[in-house]
Amino acid sequence: MNGAVSLKGTDGRDIDLGTPVLGGNTSTVGLTAAVGTSTGINAGTAADSTVLGAATTGSVELTGADASTQDSKVFAITATALTAGQKVVLNYVVDGVAQNYTYTVGTDRSGTANVTTELALIANSATGLAVTGATTNLTIKGAVNGKEVTITDFRIVGSNTALSSDFTVQSKAASTTTVALNGSGALFGASSGISTNDKVQLSLSVDGSTVTTGQLTVGATPGTAFAAALNADTNFAAKAAASFDTGTNKLTLTSKTTGTSSTISINSVSFFDVNGVAKAPTTPASIGLSNIAVQSTATTGTFAAVTLDDSDNLYFNVQVDQASAPTNITINKALINKTLSTPSTPVTNGTISSVADYKKVVDAALTAGGITGVTTAVSGSTLVFSTASYGANSKLTIGSVVASTGADKISVDKIDISATGLGKVGATTSDQIKSVLTAYISVINTAINKVTSAAASLGSVASRIDMQKSFVNTLMDTIDKGVGNLIDADMTEESTKLQALQVKQQLGTQALSIANQSAQSVLSLFRS
Repeated sequence: MNGAVSLKGTDGRDIDLGTPVLGGNTSTVGLTAAVGTSTGINAGTAADSTVLGAATTGSVELTGADASTQDSKVFAITATALTAGQKVVLNYVVDGVAQNYTYTVGTDRSGTANVTTELALIANSATGLAVTGATTNLTIKGAVNGKEVTITDFRIVGSNTALSSDFTVQSKAASTTTVALNGSGALFGASSGISTNDKVQLSLSVDGSTVTTGQLTVGATPGTAFAAALNADTNFAAKAAASFDTGTNKLTLTSKTTGTSSTISINSVSFFDVNGVAKAPTTPASIGLSNIAVQSTATTGTFAAVTLDDSDNLYFNVQVDQASAPTNITINKALINKTLSTPSTPVTNGTISSVADYKKVVDAALTAGGITGVTTAVSGSTLVFSTASYGANSKLTIGSVVASTGADKISVDKIDISATGLGKVGATTSDQIKSVLTAYISVINTAINKVTSAAASLGSVASRIDMQKSFVNTLMDTIDKGVGNLIDADMTEESTKLQALQVKQQLGTQALSIANQSAQSVLSLFRS
């Protein structure tokens, strides 16, 4: 098949719908299709279930509102601590007018009696209310006799703790509590593989919105410092609050909203080293946080030694993370020889004899294909592909693994695009026909390029011949002119000149002869 060209698809792969090359490689070396996806959920210990805030479906009315003296309501206080800066909301209606009051706690209060003392200060600014506190309860009544008062909500902002056991319709904030985060010392424990210089980043769902913290330094102190770091993070603090119980070593995350729309949950937890490079815990189950972000991995089949000849190709596709389409990767004899050769031991036979060499060749093929963000590792007799990314966006797909013994070859004069001709090369489906026709177009374009190149070469040679011809013609003209000058000379004139010169020569010779014979006579001429 003189001038035959190999048929290649648009992805660069061999088209071998016709008769395959005999004796070629048919092994995929152990490469198999594999899909690896990291949802960001690891087998670590999950946090407690999210607690939804209770609905504010009822109210407490102060009885005897129409009597001459306003009746009061006594609330048994159950909260045991208030922190300076916390907000307490008291929503109520006085004589039909709604009032929404928010009180800011001024001093840290610990113990029910101290909490009651702090809450009694609400009366200082609340419109139409009189508030007094005893040891374990709070009394609320209207400040003006005869004014009806109805309390609709009484709660701590951003807390899932009820203020009163009597007021059952207090709206609550959603919160989630982890299991114990640490023992003594480092926040996540030595067995986690997370050092004090590493960083942690949380992605949460709070009230239907995604909240992502910055990369917060783990630090050497227990979880109190970590909770403080969360509360200092702008994104987190806008939506939630964190607290750490040193007695149970548990971290609690609480939404800043309350009621049935209040929700909070941990989507994923990602770890980074001191330079901000993503990493995974050695033992994620020891972390205490749910949804530890992990890498996406895909494991191929068992390796088997293989030798590729000049026509053989091994193809596979790789799609990483958010790539819109897979990338075709090719392994051939030239790549194997180049990758496995050393200055002292060149490789020329296209053989991969060990799983370690297999890894080297695959890595070289990924690099040649422009694939980044993927690493490989040997695990026994298999190869494990892993993404450099972590979490829910970490995805990896190995597919379309094909061992080709070589492409069909065809010359332009043999191309037949009729249904019969396409059927002879095995193209029967629409995809096969499209692939073959695309390859035929490539063959024709290659032939056109060859003709164009040959024509250019012939044109160059013709130009050089014309230059040589021009040079020879000029040389011949010069020679002809010189010969013409010789032929056209006046021979009679030239002969006369020659005879005159000869006479002069003879006269001179005679004069010298006479002088030699009469030297004294010649000298006498000079004495006088």
